[in-house]
Amino acid sequence: LTETSARILAFVLGALVGSFLNVCVSRWPQDQSVVSPPSRCPKCARPIRWHENIPIFGWLRLRGRCAGCREAISPIYPLVELVVALIWLAAVVHYGPTFTALRVAIFATVLLGIALTDAMHYVIPDGFTVFGFVWGIAAAFIGASVSETLPFAGLYDSLIGACVGAGAIAIAGWLGEVALKKEAMGFGDVT
Repeated sequence: LTETSARILAFVLGALVGSFLNVCVSRWPQDQSVVSPPSRCPKCARPIRWHENIPIFGWLRLRGRCAGCREAISPIYPLVELVVALIWLAAVVHYGPTFTALRVAIFATVLLGIALTDAMHYVIPDGFTVFGFVWGIAAAFIGASVSETLPFAGLYDSLIGACVGAGAIAIAGWLGEVALKKEAMGFGDVT
């Protein structure tokens, strides 16, 4: 794999992951599946054809409008795809085609998904936090086995950090609940 092909692959994979991130951000807050039904127009429910769903280019080809009802499609969709593609490209440029680059790219993508969902819907879906927790622990194991731990903490420190961080936030949530007499933090805040 040449340096150029690794960077192109990172950009393309990042755009694809960004497309899936859009699905997660729009569906998880409404307790909908990210698998079924397939992508569709949020206004007329027309299924989106495969060639209309190509990250970034599909939106440009459609000129930002649904092929069925001609309603505007938010430019946030291709922007998220582009940002995630650039994140994945930057990770490979900085760390090379390594497991560390993949780890950084996925971590940044999850954080972006959390930030977008919280900003748009005022909620942090469990899908992001549970995936982030599982990926973080799995990546710590894999990173240790391939001797790629930096810039992340080692396995032991990752486990301790996850427990201490979640525990501290859980305690703050419990204290807030006692003081306010209502739920102060959800599970997404804790994980």
